[in-house]
This record gives sequence, structure tokens and C-alpha cells, in this order.
Amino acid sequence: MKKNNRKTSSIRSWVTLIVAGGVPLYAAGAYAAPVVGQTRGASDVLQSQQSQPNNVISNIYTQKNHSLAAINTAEQKIWAAINRNHLRTAQALMQRTMTQYPGWQPQATMGFVLLEKTIWAEIRVGQVGLARTHMQQLQTRYGQGALADKTHVSLVSMRNVLEENRLWQLLGEGHLQALQSAIQQIQSEDPSYQPSQKMLAMMNQGLAGRAVGKLERQKAWPQIVALHAQTPSVFTLADAGNRQAWAEALAATGHPHQATLVYISLLQHSQHAAQAQGILNQAANRLPPQEMQVLYTRAQAQFPDARQTLQTQHLQYVLMMAARAHSAQQNAAAAALVAPESEAINQLHKASDARLMGAILGAHHQSHAALQWWVKAAQWSGKAADWQTVGNLAMADNDVPVARAAMAHLPAGTPASEHFRRHHAIMAALRDYKNRDYKGTLQRLQAAQRFGPLSPGMETIKAWSLVHTKDYAAASALFTTLYRQDPSSGNAVGVLIADQQTHNLAHTYQLAAAIKGPLASHLPMTTMRDHRADINTIPWRFMPPDQVVPPLARASYLALGGSWEERGGNNSGMTQMHEYLPSLQAQWGINWHMAAFAQLSSPDLYGGQPTSGQLPAFNVASSATGSATGHVWQTPQFLLGVDNREPHHHWRAALGWTSPSGIGGGTVQGLLRYTVIPSHSGSNWSVHLLRNSVRQTLLSYNGVQEHIHATATRPIPEYSLHLGRGHA
Repeated sequence: MKKNNRKTSSIRSWVTLIVAGGVPLYAAGAYAAPVVGQTRGASDVLQSQQSQPNNVISNIYTQKNHSLAAINTAEQKIWAAINRNHLRTAQALMQRTMTQYPGWQPQATMGFVLLEKTIWAEIRVGQVGLARTHMQQLQTRYGQGALADKTHVSLVSMRNVLEENRLWQLLGEGHLQALQSAIQQIQSEDPSYQPSQKMLAMMNQGLAGRAVGKLERQKAWPQIVALHAQTPSVFTLADAGNRQAWAEALAATGHPHQATLVYISLLQHSQHAAQAQGILNQAANRLPPQEMQVLYTRAQAQFPDARQTLQTQHLQYVLMMAARAHSAQQNAAAAALVAPESEAINQLHKASDARLMGAILGAHHQSHAALQWWVKAAQWSGKAADWQTVGNLAMADNDVPVARAAMAHLPAGTPASEHFRRHHAIMAALRDYKNRDYKGTLQRLQAAQRFGPLSPGMETIKAWSLVHTKDYAAASALFTTLYRQDPSSGNAVGVLIADQQTHNLAHTYQLAAAIKGPLASHLPMTTMRDHRADINTIPWRFMPPDQVVPPLARASYLALGGSWEERGGNNSGMTQMHEYLPSLQAQWGINWHMAAFAQLSSPDLYGGQPTSGQLPAFNVASSATGSATGHVWQTPQFLLGVDNREPHHHWRAALGWTSPSGIGGGTVQGLLRYTVIPSHSGSNWSVHLLRNSVRQTLLSYNGVQEHIHATATRPIPEYSLHLGRGHA
């Protein structure tokens, strides 16, 4: 009996350990079979517990006519139900045995195994909440004592299976971010935990697949290329969208040939032409023309029935690339793209394509070809804007027939028609101006102004035409307006020339003083400021390059002169006398209005003696008639002074010496005269503070009844003669 008990105890401990720890962590649906198998293999051993000697207490409380063998039989039935996983039957048998045999209690091992198997069954059918409740009961009942280790091992296995089931559920429902977070949480609590490779592969593949779309929206092309290197399974033909994103990423990162190969695989996988067209459209946004030519050729070979449609699509791609090149001012490349397709573009009869062709060829300096395409655009669209473009280009190209045809398509009175006619008039004005037909230029510009104001540039052309036609007043007014709007050097010169011709430099000075600009640099501003009232009357000089400078100093000269006067006679009581006055005159100009002068003269008097004898006789013999004759040279007389002649006033100041007679001596002579000219009509008034002293000579008597005076001077070495005649 003792030998049997030892064997039973040893085997029972081994079976319980297998039941507690035999559930695999990674197979949520496979845990029942191992548990059942393990329990079933040890059923005889579990049933042998009935022969243990500790049933003596049960015999004490056993009812009458019931033996120990009957209790053992009941226990064997309970174990058999447990081993067959008939857990509810085992629970019922256990309750009935406790009722039938008061005082009987199931062994701890029997309760542990039954509760453990119940929990695994609940886990298997997905009753997670109930399983967790029973797991708490298992910890409470058996977490202490002999079964504590087995309880701990069993609970760890149960918890791992529950977590594994939760992870698979998250994966199945597509909650990949939550699954990744849950795995990280479990590993933080149990660093040794590793989910199944299958789960990890499925999760990583799902996350990578979702990342492709996000990266594509962000245009993170290098990251997509790197993601393909890490997870190529996401970019298979089974997921064409991701594969297209990979192809686009290759093209965007400088691998157009590799991208073309990927697009070719997508084309080969296409089921119909429409799908191929979508792939080609996406490739067209990234690949260069030579690679796209390869793709369009393969697509046409794969779908011959859609060849015409694919050719049209290819043509539109070429036009798109040409438009991009034209926008980037790469017109040579744009022209090279469209040149081979000219005939095909012409057959489409699309005005937008013709406009693009015209723009590209025009920018590529092929004006005649560009004009032809613009004519086609206007014919195909019928829009006035296109005809207006045709007209403008035709005028620039001097194609008169095309320009007239364009004008015929523009209804009179419409803005487009008026714009064209205005433009036509302006172009004609420019041609006339170039040909120096300034009157024609003004007529053309006047016609253009009926359709709208002229631009500042054309207003400048008009102003210069007014200068050339000698309408200086109008030119000055127009240049003044232009200078106020744009104080440029050209407008400043226009104002200056026009005002100089009209002798109205006061206007130029006022404009230069009022508006800061280059006009002031053309004028002697300080000199003008000092003579504001006389600006227009001062003899300014006009010097190149378009500069007004102050006038030169008054002329300096040295000259010989002379005068002849006749006095007396005519019943005056005197004999007729003559005076010859040779002189030497000099002038030195100080500035444009002031000069210093000097005069030296010596009169020569000769004639007859007066009959009344009032005058001394000449030192000569008398004539036969009894009249005194002879001549007297007077002592030389001189005069020094300053002469100022400005437009609005004159003044002269002088001081000298005059001889009274031929005997010698003389009188101081002084002169101070001021003359004001208050108006342009020539009226003036003078003030003489000093006068020439009266000469005490033979000519001082009786006065002069008539006096004719003429003067002529020439610079030395030429001789000048100053003549005068008077009758007394």
C-alpha cells in the first residue's frame, strides 16, 4: 500500500505541471487540444488518488451503507469528466458527491485542474471577461501553498494567450497603429516577449502600405525609394497604386530609366487601354520626352485598337512639354519638340494648340511662321482677340494684306476694333517719324488719340515732332507736362530747346526751380536767380550738349574815329566855321552788360573871322575878301568811364578833361546818367546828375540851329570815320 501511494503522488505532480504550463503562447486557437491530450494521458494516474490513506476522514462522515470504495468511484467519475473536458459534468458530479457525502471536499488538485480547464475553455470561445474573472479566482484560491508555482505558470500562459488574441484581433481589424503600440507596451512590461514573425510581417507590411500614400501626398520621393528598399512586398503589381508611386519617386529622384521599367511593368499588367492611358498620364508628369516615347510605343503595340487615341494623347504630351519649355524661356527646346508634330497639330484644328505654336515660334524669332499659326488660331476660334493679335503681328511684320484681313474681322466700334485702329495709327506714326515726316507723325498721333490717350512714349514722339515742325510753344507745353510726370533728361532737353527758341527761358528756370530733376543741370541757375526780371531779354547762349550759358562779355575794341561839324553863318553874325575831331576810342568788356571805355580826341578848328569881331582872330593872314581865315588845334581832351546796358535800364558814369581853347588849360568834365526802361514798348525816362561842361571855344557862341550827327567806328587796324554836320 505504501508503494502504491508513492507512485501515485509522483505521477500526479508531473501531470499537473503539464496541464498548468502546456498551452502555446502563439496559437490562440490551438490550446485546447494539448491540454486535453495531456490530461487524457494521465487519467489513470489522477484516478489512482482514490487509494490515498487520507480518506479516513471521509469514512467517518460517510452515511450508512456507503463505503470508501463508493467515494473513490465518485472521485474517479469526476476525474474522468475533467480529463474528457466535460467540465460542466465534472462540476455537477462534484456538487452531487458533496451532497451525497457530507464532509467530503474535492482535493486541491482536482479544483485547480477543473478551474484551470474552465478558464482555457472560456479563452477558447472568446469569453474574455469571464475568463479574467476566473483567473482572479484561480490566483485567490491557489496562489498560495503547494500549487502556487503551478498557478503562477498557468496564469502567465493564460495572460500571454489573451494578449496574443488581442493582438491578432487588432491586426484582423486593421488597427495597425494600435497593434504596434500594444506590442511595444507588452515588451516594456516583459522584455523577453516576442510576437510571432507572421504577425510582425503582416503588421509591417500593412504599415508600409499605408505610409506610401502619405509619403506620396507629401511628395517625399526619397523616402518612398528607401521604403521600397526596406519593404519591396508593398510595391508589387498586386498594389498598382503603390507601384506607380514608386515609379514616380524614381523619376523624381533622378532615375528616369528605372522609372520607365516600372511603368512598363504596369503597362503590361494593364487590362484595357483606358488603364494604360491613366498610367501614361501619370508618367507624363515626371518622365522626359525620350522615355515617354518608349512608353507610348509599347502602349500602342499592346493596344492596337486604341492606337489613334494613344497618338493623340502623345501629341498632347508633346504640347504640354513644349508649353513648359516656353514658360521657362527655353524656346529652342520647345521649337524642337513641336517641329516634328506640326502636321499632326494642324490636323487637330485646335485654336489653343495654334496659339501655343505661334507663341513658341515668335519667341524663337520665326515671326513669319508664328504669324501663320496665329492666323490659324483666329480662323479656328473666330475670336476678336486672336484677330487683334494677328493684326498686331502683321503690322510688326509689315504684312499689309494680313493686317487688313485682321481689321476686317474686327467690328467697328468695339474695344478690340478701336484698340487695333489705335495701334495701327501709332505704328504708322512711328514709321513717319523714322522717315522724318513730322507732319505726318502728328496727323497719325491725332488719329490715334481719338481712340484713347497716348502713352508717355508716344507723347514724347509727339512733342519732338512739334519741335521739328517749329511749333515751339505747343512743344514747350507738352514737354512741361511730360517733365512733371517724369523728370527725365530727355524731357528736360525738350523743355529747354522749345523755350530757348521762344525766348522764354524764364519758364524753364521756374520749372527747374519747382521740380527736382536734371533740368537744373542744363541752366546757370545762380545767374538766372540774380536776373529773374531779365531772363527772357538777356542774350543767353545755347551750347552743346544742350546747355544754356551766360552771354559773353561786351565787345572789347580799340578804334580810330573822327567827326566833322559846320557852324556859324546863315545870318548868325559869325563866319562859317568847321571842326574836325579825330579821336582814339577804346572799350573793354567787363561782363555781358558792363564795359569800361576811354576816349582821346583833339579838335581842329578852321574857318573865317566873324565880321563883328566878337572872337579873337586866328593867327593867320586875312583873305582877299577881308574875312579872317585859319585853323586852331585844341589841346587834346580825354574821357574815362563805365557803361552799363541791361535790358531794363542803362547807366553811364564818366570823368575826364576838356580843353577850352588852343591856348591850353581845360575844365573837368563829369557825367552820370541813368535811364530806366519800364516796359517792353520802349518807353523810358532818364536822370542826368552831371552834364558835360560848356566848352569855352569859338564854337560856344550863338548855338547851333541844326545838327546832323553820324558815327562809324571800326576796330584797329582799320580806320573809321565819324562824320557830323551842323548849320548855324
